[in-house]
Amino acid sequence: MLKAACTTGNLVALDIADAFKGAGAQVIISRILQDALHQAATANLSAAVIDHALHDGVTTSDVCAQLKERDIPFIVYSGFSSWKALVLKAN
Repeated sequence: MLKAACTTGNLVALDIADAFKGAGAQVIISRILQDALHQAATANLSAAVIDHALHDGVTTSDVCAQLKERDIPFIVYSGFSSWKALVLKAN
């Protein structure tokens, strides 16, 4: 079974989570950085969809770095208008 993690800061993330659920995936939603970091470090994930910024106003660069370290594929989406705002430490 596909197990996906979604960090969420908006309704788009909830739509993405619903699409994964509709396809039969188990979805973990994190709304704050501490939870997202915990899931990235410990959950048995197939993939992750990451919002660049969470409800608590922080970016998810450390989450992306953790996923990369564990070889978990992920994508980052954002409402930021500039790609420069999305420079990640996960390079």
